[in-house]
Amino acid sequence: MKQILLLTKNIFVEAEWQNRIQQLGYEVFCSTQLLEKILQKRDYMIFGLFKTVIFSESVTNEEVAKVVQTNTSNNVSFFRIDEQALPSEVNTGDKTQETVIVLNSQMTLNELRENLCNKNSIKILTTVLSNPNSSDQFEGIPVHLIATLVSTMSKKEKELFHLLYEKHGDFVSRVELSETIWRQEVSNSSLTQLSQIVRRLKAKMKKIGLDEELIETHWNKGYALSKVFCENIDIYMGEKIF
Repeated sequence: MKQILLLTKNIFVEAEWQNRIQQLGYEVFCSTQLLEKILQKRDYMIFGLFKTVIFSESVTNEEVAKVVQTNTSNNVSFFRIDEQALPSEVNTGDKTQETVIVLNSQMTLNELRENLCNKNSIKILTTVLSNPNSSDQFEGIPVHLIATLVSTMSKKEKELFHLLYEKHGDFVSRVELSETIWRQEVSNSSLTQLSQIVRRLKAKMKKIGLDEELIETHWNKGYALSKVFCENIDIYMGEKIF
């Protein structure tokens, strides 16, 4: 029976995933201690025992990348449970070409089975490992991150994002944005909704590995997209992400 290691921070919430994987004939070993040992660089032998490793949603993207980078074997397949993620493939860091395959509960057992046995299945970013103090931290934003962000936006979120993009780095006042999006005079209600939209957008950006500061906020000026962000969107407009 093939063994699978499920790394998590809370083994008590993984019962459903354990059950689904076990239905496919796998033996599932769920552990929090092994995750801690690998992150603390105290256990590198684990990849000799398990050739399939699944990360729970409770594990952060940064932690996923750190674990992947400790692996020196080409025979280990990494998977990531992520209910919000969309298909994409990227490098997880400077020293590794490993990618992580995304799994979510919407998959049928057939789809899950094929993903677990196929290294070339749907793949997803684990994290963007950049130096937060670097002046070029926003340069070279991968197209799939921009496309993923746009694809998860609601109608109002996309409308706001497009309005900011059209200004290409210039600030747009909250009043102008409110009046344009809701096509009526500004009100306390519309301004509150605008703030909520911006918060949701930033949360979505953070979730997929984009720095939320790519949306700049100024109390007197309003909102703007980072000029570097706009330039990256310009480069990838041929991908028809909007």
